[in-house]
Amino acid sequence: MKEILQHGELAVQGLANLRKKWTGQVADMESDPGLVTNCVVAAAFIVYCFPLKRSLRMEIGPSFLNSAQKHGLPTPSKQLFQDWSVVSFLTEKNIAAWYRKQEDCSIFLQNAHLVLNQCTDQWVVMIDRHRFALSWFQNRKKGVQLVKHRNPSLRKVLERCLNDGSPLVILDIQPQLLLSDPILSSILHNKDKFHSLHSFKIAVGEKEVECVPGFELYMMTTVPIERMTHEFLSSLIVIHFVPCFNTVQNMLCDRYAQLDRQAVHQVKTQTNKDASAAIDILKSLENKLLTSLAAAQGQDVLDNVTETKRFSALVEEYDQAVERLDEVWDRQKELYQQQEDYKDVACRGAVLFDVAQCMASMNPLYQISWKNFVALYDVAVQGTEKTIDKSIVDRLTRLVLSSLLQGVREEDQLFLELSLAIQVEWAEGRCSSVEKKFLLSPFSTASDLYSSLTSTNTVPSGMPVPNVKVFVKKPFEWMTEDQWHDIQIVGFMFDWFSEAIERINKEGRENVWKQICENDHPQSVPLPESLEFRITPVQKLLCLCTIRPDKFLEIVKWFVPVALGRGLPEKMPSLTDLQVSMTPETPALLLYEKGPMAIGRTVSDLASRAQKSLKSVELTGVSGQEHEVIRLIQRAMMNGSWVLVEHAHCCPSLFQTLDHLLSESVSKNESFRLWISADPSSLPPEILQDYVRMFIDAPLQMKTAVLNALSWVPQELLRWSSRQEWPHVLHNICVLHSALCLRANVKGIGFNATYVWDVQNLWVGITRFDNCFT
Repeated sequence: MKEILQHGELAVQGLANLRKKWTGQVADMESDPGLVTNCVVAAAFIVYCFPLKRSLRMEIGPSFLNSAQKHGLPTPSKQLFQDWSVVSFLTEKNIAAWYRKQEDCSIFLQNAHLVLNQCTDQWVVMIDRHRFALSWFQNRKKGVQLVKHRNPSLRKVLERCLNDGSPLVILDIQPQLLLSDPILSSILHNKDKFHSLHSFKIAVGEKEVECVPGFELYMMTTVPIERMTHEFLSSLIVIHFVPCFNTVQNMLCDRYAQLDRQAVHQVKTQTNKDASAAIDILKSLENKLLTSLAAAQGQDVLDNVTETKRFSALVEEYDQAVERLDEVWDRQKELYQQQEDYKDVACRGAVLFDVAQCMASMNPLYQISWKNFVALYDVAVQGTEKTIDKSIVDRLTRLVLSSLLQGVREEDQLFLELSLAIQVEWAEGRCSSVEKKFLLSPFSTASDLYSSLTSTNTVPSGMPVPNVKVFVKKPFEWMTEDQWHDIQIVGFMFDWFSEAIERINKEGRENVWKQICENDHPQSVPLPESLEFRITPVQKLLCLCTIRPDKFLEIVKWFVPVALGRGLPEKMPSLTDLQVSMTPETPALLLYEKGPMAIGRTVSDLASRAQKSLKSVELTGVSGQEHEVIRLIQRAMMNGSWVLVEHAHCCPSLFQTLDHLLSESVSKNESFRLWISADPSSLPPEILQDYVRMFIDAPLQMKTAVLNALSWVPQELLRWSSRQEWPHVLHNICVLHSALCLRANVKGIGFNATYVWDVQNLWVGITRFDNCFT
């Protein structure tokens, strides 16, 4: 009897806390007639909003709640998007808290919840432009199998996963081909079968395959949603999987710890495993308790010693699991505090990746994979001292920016540098969000921005719209109406500028403003004292661009080095820099759209310096060339030579074969390198994730053209003659060659006859002077 009382008392005390929790949950559900409204809104959000980007989700999600209330559904006491986040509403409390501690981003949490819980009757497709989700997913799902959609071994890998229940990720799916794919069609249209608790058979092509319960299928693509059909979007759940700034920063903190703080990283990894295990135990124990209580309904459990002991043991185990989870979260808090030591490096890395994402949204050709980005991050931070200083941040910025510059067109390179400079100033607290939006808006003047805001009624968050009634007459005759109009708009938007406007016509200030408005180099003119010594470089940039939009490029070229400092690369990237990033599995992709520069001689020179033989082939689209190229590459992979394939876009199917060939586990000679030139208009988008790339279009500016011409000149040639005039002669030949190239670019306006000036002409010009300087 004493034993029964002892165990009964433990069981009753333990269940009292759980009863309070369960009673509260039931009371919340019963007392809230608007629960059904939240459920309807959450369902609509999952179906319609997950394919959208962050800004659209935040705008459209709450509108569902308003629509539901207009149609007579009751108003919830706790409303979704206001009192509940989507993840908190759909997920058990402990799991939601775990997600929040792992990923500090509401949009990323929503994606993670849907992907990991598979809570719909349709398979999930993730739009993953940078393959960030792939890296994140592999850390969350152990034993996952990867295969590309166009890989010939897709059927074999799929059958194996269906047989043993392993999760499968299909990469680089082609939306226009997926639904009609005979291998996947039956699986895609019958997801409900996979909820079965028993084995069943399903068709894979013409063959039926045994499928065990627990199989999970995930699909990823780099194709934007705009290129997906309505049929595709209605048949699958499409998620736009873009990481936010905080998520990237946390992952880079973990990466730094993994590289340079092994002990801290190991403790954090183990802590994450402990927390995940504790949550699983809590869920399992709570389900066991509920099942036992339901089975014992109508019986006096305390009269049964065995049942009382079992209840007592379950409750005690549950309490211990709760304590363990609390301890784990305390340890996590300590670990996050330790990350502050290297948060500056991770923050700069997150800024760089954020800018890379922005450039990719501007042009899909500019996308960079998370894998390649992390490889650059590793090179920058590996082997650093225990104390983090600005030199590491500068080195990271230089390395990543140089890589990004080589992958964008010449006309977009300055915009890339400006975007990065402004983002750096914002991340370090020297630029407000409104100032950042103003400077990066697609409008050339403040007046254009004002006109857009007032005509469309779409005002960015935190950006006020000037009232036209406050505009006054210009104070000086020499100032244009447009300048004064723009100055007033900016003064209304930013308090730090409005004070200077109020004093603009005070005694002795007119000459200062006049110099800014008329000087050929306005960035060199000091601003009025009320501004010069109390504003940031970003604010000075904003002032100068407002007053002198005609000098925008010159002002930006002044600002970028001020903001980036030693983080700005000393020279533009060249093929030599690209070679450093290449591996036997990672070829170089040389892109051109307006006519390529001749690269054969330069790649040949690089091969000579590396003491490697080079085989070149130029594709023309003739039948049989693909097999010839593949045989050439296979031989080079074995003997370690280099291969240059020019105009590869003439044979698009070559990339599919190359992808399979390079990803095979067959051993490759470490010296093997593959160079490919192509027009990107007809290339599959996924290859941009696997190749290092560089635009080799003919230069558009004289300085770039001269530097490019000089880059074709080997260092040995500079020392070819002992005469002092020889380097100057080479320089002048390059200048002349560049001028001819730029003039030829304007076609009929430049020369009557069309002629392509390439590197061969440069070499002809150089050889003409050989005899004079021997």
